[in-house]
Amino acid sequence: MARWIVLMMVVTMMLPACKSGMPWQAKSNQPVAEKVDTLGAEKTKEPYEAPVIEQPGLALSPEQRFKDIPLPVGLKEDLDRTFVYQSSTLEVGRMVYKSRSTLVDLTQFFLRECPTAGWKLQNVLEAEGKTLVFVKPGKALDVQIIRRGFLKGRRVSITLRPTKEAESGL
Repeated sequence: MARWIVLMMVVTMMLPACKSGMPWQAKSNQPVAEKVDTLGAEKTKEPYEAPVIEQPGLALSPEQRFKDIPLPVGLKEDLDRTFVYQSSTLEVGRMVYKSRSTLVDLTQFFLRECPTAGWKLQNVLEAEGKTLVFVKPGKALDVQIIRRGFLKGRRVSITLRPTKEAESGL
């Protein structure tokens, strides 16, 4: 008998929480707005306009070593592992960064931002993290994101190198 009383009390307490999802309750749908023609003779339904939703993810940093290589906010450069050479005819380098962002967030950032900077995704390699290879005329960009453990975060290694197209033009 005590079990039934406890069961009834639990069910009674849970019913108000489930009020919106009861199957016997009628669901009210908002009617589609109708547009009246200027002559008033014909009624047409307005097309649906999707709301603008701000994309989640990492923001673009205003500080970039190369103007066409996007970097997310929050990267810390590892100067001991970084090498960059720039001249009027050649840009090459390996930039290494540390990040607390997730592997997924970093990967999504580069997949979203590199094409806007003119890079075309050539391939993706998943092994001990992710390696994204982007190309544009005369250049290749390798973005390697490696897990370093829960407390150490991620390592982002970006290698900019010329391609054979650029070498033949020198």
